[in-house]
Amino acid sequence: MTRTLLTAGIIVGSGVLALAGPPEAPPAVFTEAQVVAGRAAYESVCVNCHTYAVTGRKGDPGELPAIGSLAETFRKSIQQAGGIIPPLTGDAFLKRWGGRTTQALSQRIATAISGFPPAGLDDNTANNLAAYFLHVSGAHAGTQELGTPGTMDVLIRDVTPGIAARQSFWDRGRPTTNRLCALCDSLATSRDGSWLKRLCELGVYVVVSVRPTELTLHLTVRPPTVSCSRRS
Repeated sequence: MTRTLLTAGIIVGSGVLALAGPPEAPPAVFTEAQVVAGRAAYESVCVNCHTYAVTGRKGDPGELPAIGSLAETFRKSIQQAGGIIPPLTGDAFLKRWGGRTTQALSQRIATAISGFPPAGLDDNTANNLAAYFLHVSGAHAGTQELGTPGTMDVLIRDVTPGIAARQSFWDRGRPTTNRLCALCDSLATSRDGSWLKRLCELGVYVVVSVRPTELTLHLTVRPPTVSCSRRS
């Protein structure tokens, strides 16, 4: 087995195992300064409903800040929504917004904050908040500000490809968690398969696609949408 795992072709049973190289870097459509400003705006008001974790509310115990600690305006807003506040980051957010543009996201935010204006509200606030939400969903900052030409017609899944691609893969229903774990175990117990278990231990996750004669592993340092029961 070659030591260059990312470019190696390895025979597994009767199939070929091919490891993918590094993916192309996603476009950067916001700046670090926008992320900082967006976080400040979020923490000034949005955090009350959408929580410190930016994951919204489902009525689960432990969601912070606790509803009982909020001002009456926010408590009523949450109650009117049935206790369900949508997430602004992560897989559920990207499943809903991945196929829409950054402009659509900023426009939706602008509408939302008109009723709950963050501190220092100005014409840039909606874009700053969008930059923050994209950042905490895995997108990377660059030199172009969100709102400048070329940054507003980009699909959200294209600036967060690691998470969006993983969501699309699991939505197709293959493999299931059990099948993935079984595959990991079968490779890990093979003569040349110990490297796979080691990758999991190091926090490098594996997304698997299977064809009749080919099995492809895509490596990512971002966690998968499901947890593998074989990891300890």
